[in-house]
Amino acid sequence: MDPAEQLRILEGAKGHPGRLALATVDLAHGDLKEEERVALKMALKAAAVPHWVDEHILSALLSIEYAEALRLLVGLRNLQVVEPFPARGERAANVHEATRKALRKLVREDESELFQSLSTRAHQCFVGSTSFHGRIEELYHLFAADQEAAAIECARLDNEATTVAGPQTWVALAAMLSELLAEKWLRGRAFLEALLSVNECWLNRGETAGVEEAAQTALDLAKQLNNSRGAARAYALLGDLGVLQVHLELALKQFGEALSYYERFAFENPGNLDAQRELSVAHSRIGDVLFRQDRLDDALDAFRKYLAGAQAVVSKDPNVGGALREVGVAHSKIGSVFARLGQPDKAMTKFREHLTIAEQLVSEVPENTEWQRDLGVAHSQLGGLFLEQNQFENALSEFEQDLAIGRDLAAKDPRNLELQHDLVASLINIGITLIHLSRREEAKRILREAEALVKDTLATGVTIEHWSADLRNIQARLAVLIDPDAGPVRDGRLEH
Repeated sequence: MDPAEQLRILEGAKGHPGRLALATVDLAHGDLKEEERVALKMALKAAAVPHWVDEHILSALLSIEYAEALRLLVGLRNLQVVEPFPARGERAANVHEATRKALRKLVREDESELFQSLSTRAHQCFVGSTSFHGRIEELYHLFAADQEAAAIECARLDNEATTVAGPQTWVALAAMLSELLAEKWLRGRAFLEALLSVNECWLNRGETAGVEEAAQTALDLAKQLNNSRGAARAYALLGDLGVLQVHLELALKQFGEALSYYERFAFENPGNLDAQRELSVAHSRIGDVLFRQDRLDDALDAFRKYLAGAQAVVSKDPNVGGALREVGVAHSKIGSVFARLGQPDKAMTKFREHLTIAEQLVSEVPENTEWQRDLGVAHSQLGGLFLEQNQFENALSEFEQDLAIGRDLAAKDPRNLELQHDLVASLINIGITLIHLSRREEAKRILREAEALVKDTLATGVTIEHWSADLRNIQARLAVLIDPDAGPVRDGRLEH
C-alpha cells in the first residue's frame, strides 16, 4: 500500500479513535484481499466487546469454526492495538483498553443490533463460570443483554464480593461497573445497583470524591423505584461519608433512615437471610456513632442487637455469606464498650471470642483480606487491653501480630487509605508500648516510620481529619523521646 493510500485511509477515519483502530487493519494488512480485511475488522469489533478473547470466545462471537477463529486471532495479534493476555490463557489477547472502549462505543452507537448480538453471545461464553473473574465478565455482558436480570445478578455478586470473596474481588467488580457507568446507558435498577456497588467500594477504601452526589442520586432513584434496599444502602453510604467527615449527628440521622429501610426490606423478604444480616449490620453502624459520642449504654444496646441479629442468621444457616464474620465483629464491638466502661474481664472475653472466629475464618479462606484485617483488629484490641493493664510484653506480642498483618495488607493494596491508616495505628501502638518498655531507640524508629507514612499520605491531598490527628500524636511522642522535658503526652493506643 503506497503512502497516498495510507493517508486516504487515515483521513477517512476523521480522527475517531474507533475508526482509527479499524484503519490499523488496512495499514497492517494492506497485502490482504479486501474481503479478508473486512473479516479481520469484524473480528476486531468482536474482540472489543469482551475484556479479552481466545479462539474459543472469538469462534462463539462470530459463529465460525475454531480453526478460522484461530487464524483471525493471529491476524489480530499482529495489530498494534492488540496485545497478548497471558492471565487468561496462552493464546488469549485483548484490545488495548482505550481502543477497546472506543470500538465498543462505536459498535454500540452505530451498529446497535450487532452490539446486542455480540454481547448476548459473549454472555453465553461465560455462563456457568465458577471463578469470580469469569462471573464478573458474564455480568458485564448480561447488562447489555438484559438489564433487569443483570441488576439481580449484580446484587448477588456484590453481596458475595463484600462478605466472602474479599476486597480484591469487590474492587474488580467495581472497576467493571465503573466502566459501564462511564458509558452512560444503564437505566433503572441496573443503574442503581451499579452506582451503589461502585461508591460503596470506593468509600470503603477511603476515597470520598463524588460519593455524596452519587449516594443522593441513588437515593432519589431508589425511592422512585420503591426499592427499599437501595434506599437503605444509599442512606448508609451517606452515613458512612458523614462518619469519615466527622459529622456524627448527621451520620446518626442517615443511619437511622437506613435502619428503617432495612427493616422494611427484611419485612418484605422474611425468608431472605441476607436481608436479616444486613439489618443487623445497620444496628452496628448506629452503635459505632454512639460509641464515638461516648454514649456507651446506647452503643452497647445497638451492638447487642447487631450480635443477636447475626447469631440468628448463623443459627438458621451457618453458610450465609459473612454472617459468622458479623458475629465476631459484634463481639469485638461489645468488648470495646466494656473496655471503655472499665470492665476489662468482660472486654477480654469478648475480644477472645472475636479472635477465635477471625482465626477460623482466615484459616478457611486465607485470601480474604477483609477477614485478615479482622484478625489484625482482634490482636490490636487484645494488645490495647494488655497495655491498659501494664502487661507490656503481652501487649507488644499482640501488637506485633497486628503489625505483621497490617504490613502485608498495606503492601498488597497501597492505594487503600483505610489499610494504610491501619498500618499507621499499628506502628503507633508498638511505639507506645516500646516507650513503656524503655526501648526508646526502637520506639523512635517505629514512630519515625509512622510519621513518614502519614506525611506521604497528607502530601497527596487527603483531608480526612484522623490523618492530621495521627501526625500530631506521633510528633508529640517523638518530641518526648527526643526531649523528655517536652511535656506529658496522653497515653492510649490507636484503634483501626
